[in-house]
Amino acid sequence: EINGFVVDMKDEFGLNYRSGKAEYRRNAGAHGIVPNVKAVVDSMKAHGVVPIARVVAFKDPIAAAANPEWTIRKEDGSLWHDKEGLAWVSAYNREVWEYNLGVAEELVALGFEEIQWDYVRFPEPYKSLPKQVFPGATMSKPEALAEFLKLAQERLSKAGARNTADIFGLVTTVKGPLEIGQWWEKISPNVD
Repeated sequence: EINGFVVDMKDEFGLNYRSGKAEYRRNAGAHGIVPNVKAVVDSMKAHGVVPIARVVAFKDPIAAAANPEWTIRKEDGSLWHDKEGLAWVSAYNREVWEYNLGVAEELVALGFEEIQWDYVRFPEPYKSLPKQVFPGATMSKPEALAEFLKLAQERLSKAGARNTADIFGLVTTVKGPLEIGQWWEKISPNVD
């Protein structure tokens, strides 16, 4: 038996549900849609299973394509891509934060009791890839992630939902941040 179930509602391939907001629908995924989210959530609750929505935050090539001004850049100003050839949106960009938080709040309104943030980090800066440039960055990577999760905590708590984040396990044992910006001591106070 299980007591919780995680459903991909926004993954690396876009939204996996039909958003009520037109500005979000342009970020719709192409790998499958949950046709009746409310029915799925209600069924889980009827069986004592906590519905948890997985929401990928920053590894989002769909939103990057629809909103190129949100993306990580190369030094020459062109679009930066990871080893898989995917563009990421910048974790420094407040419009990206608002988009992700809006999606999360919409999912909570549909009945999800927890938002599980994934890829709530920066991409790995492999030496074989071009240098990452973050337009508008005004703080460190760990500070940006902590601020995003703090805002998520405030807003999701008001909506009655839990705020959780997937992290690299190594984050819990190293002193200081990894290059991806995750720093346990800054993340943990801002999530459930």
